[in-house]
Amino acid sequence: MQGASQKVVTSAGSANIAVVSDAVVYTKSFPLYKGEHFGVWARATSVTGTPNVKIELEQSWTTPTVEGSAETTLWVIPAGKDPIFSAIADELAQIATVTPVPMAYGRYKITGLTEAANPADTIVTIFNFIQE
Repeated sequence: MQGASQKVVTSAGSANIAVVSDAVVYTKSFPLYKGEHFGVWARATSVTGTPNVKIELEQSWTTPTVEGSAETTLWVIPAGKDPIFSAIADELAQIATVTPVPMAYGRYKITGLTEAANPADTIVTIFNFIQE
């Protein structure tokens, strides 16, 4: 079995994913095929306070029309799937197993949880580990 870590980036190609206050951010899409085992590493940081973000996996059969934008007719969180991280409220690394439904592409939907609780300078870093 082979596997590799893959840095998740924004639609602009940045590995520093800014999640300002209660904003919703969509990462660049990535292929899910050939993945038997799938894990995610994530860390949120802030200079001015404690981050507070939720991370969910959205999936689709196709790439987004416009990377980084909400596309509710093509991209959805699979039925019955909970958030990968319902609330990252510290600056520690987080690791989780991800069990996507069979679909060609995935991306992360990152939501700042309440404007007062998630600082405007929050940065999220994510790595996927997909093993064939």
